[in-house]
Amino acid sequence: MLLADPILSVWIAETMALARRHAATPRGVHKYQDCYDGERFRGFCATGVITEDTDIVLSAAIDAAEFWRQTGEKMVPVVFTVLSLPPDVRS
Repeated sequence: MLLADPILSVWIAETMALARRHAATPRGVHKYQDCYDGERFRGFCATGVITEDTDIVLSAAIDAAEFWRQTGEKMVPVVFTVLSLPPDVRS
């Protein structure tokens, strides 16, 4: 559904095009700006996992928390962040 949205699809294509260009440049040419400057993202681009400007990259954060000690109930929040979007619209 993200790519069907007329605004989000443009943001994703622009962000991923920039990210893939950054990943293709040698280390040290530009300062670390975002997740796409990291070794993992660069490796995904180099090995062909990320190949298109329309690829969707997600980050997942999982944390278990015991909120109700009396009942023993636990809650496990799972938060996904769409890293293919510009940083200022991710959250």
